[in-house]
This record gives sequence, structure tokens and C-alpha cells, in this order.
Amino acid sequence: MYDVLKLMRKYKIPPPLKKEVLVNKDLLEEAAEYLDNFCVFQAFPGFIFLHGKGMALEIDERLLEAVKKEYGVDGKVWDGRFGCYGLYLEVNVDMAKDVFERALVSFPERLVVVGRETLLIRIEAEPGWREYSPVSVVSQLFYRVDDIFALDNRDVYPPRSGIGIAFLKKERNYDRGELFLSFLRRVFSQRNKKVLGERPERLSPEELLQRFETTA
Repeated sequence: MYDVLKLMRKYKIPPPLKKEVLVNKDLLEEAAEYLDNFCVFQAFPGFIFLHGKGMALEIDERLLEAVKKEYGVDGKVWDGRFGCYGLYLEVNVDMAKDVFERALVSFPERLVVVGRETLLIRIEAEPGWREYSPVSVVSQLFYRVDDIFALDNRDVYPPRSGIGIAFLKKERNYDRGELFLSFLRRVFSQRNKKVLGERPERLSPEELLQRFETTA
């Protein structure tokens, strides 16, 4: 596996803006093993490494060049398309909610997400919580949370507190996932309004799915 931090320092690659990079090797190994060593790692901007049968997709041209020089391996540029067995995300704070929501409705078998705790708390947020959102609804309807915890500030680069990691396993598919997400985004944008005969933040995930299927 690539030593991300060593590579960044050797080639003088600055840390990405508005995002922290997971550099704890043990946690990266754990993530890869959880994804069954057969995974596409997509990150924002993220860092490329090989593990088992996994291949990372990268958008940082400087890091791609460094990897090629150091290991003789050509990386692939991330093209924005989801769809793989296992998915790993390091989420840019500006893109966090949108990217995470789209990743969820691509329905990978397993998903590992590194991001701000303010994002990850949405996964298990209950109706009535301020953090209850489309992420909460889709996560709770279609996934099982195997683990979710805060990272030590030394696990990421640059060091920062308030970062966490979550491990999710898909429990069922839904062939109207993207339409359902669009529906959720629309109704949650009208929070505190009775757009469904009830305020959406008070409806359970199952009730929201039922409303979607009867109104869509």
C-alpha cells in the first residue's frame, strides 16, 4: 500500500483544501479488508493506492505523477461515475452532503466514508433531530451501520479533530434510488412545512418511502 504521507512530503504535495486525508495505515488496511479487497477507491481529491484487487481513482494530477515516478504505476482520473462493489470516500467539505447522498443511492455492497463528524452524525440521526436528512433516511432504509467512530487527530493529514469514519453494508437494493433521493431533497428543502401532510423531519424513513411510492 502506498504511504500517502511519505509520498506527499517527498514530492512536496500540499494537503488538499477543505479536506483531511486519512493517513493511518492500520485504518486504511481495515477499510480495504472491509471492502473485501475488491474495491474502487474514489476520493475528493483523495489519494491513489493499490490493495489486493483494488484500484484507486484519482483526480489530483500532482499525486498521479508522484505515484507514477515512485511506483511505476499509472493511475486513473476519477470521472464522476459511481458503481462498484465497494466504495471508499474521503469527502471534501464543500461537496460532502451531495457526494455522500449520491454514493448511497449508487448502492455499493459496502461503503466506507471518512468525513466531518457533522456529516457522519446524519447517518444515525432520528426523526426530529436537527441532523435528520436524506442521508439518514437512505442509510437507515437500505444499509446496516457496522461501525462508526471518531478518529484521532493524528489519523488524518493535516491533523484535525472532529473527523470520523463509518462502515456501511448494503442490506437491500432499490431500483428507484435516484428518484427517491430527488424526492427527499425536495421535501427536506421545505423543512418545517407540511408538504406531505406532515413535516418531513418528523416522518420515519419507512413513512417517507411510503409517501414517495404513493405520490411519485
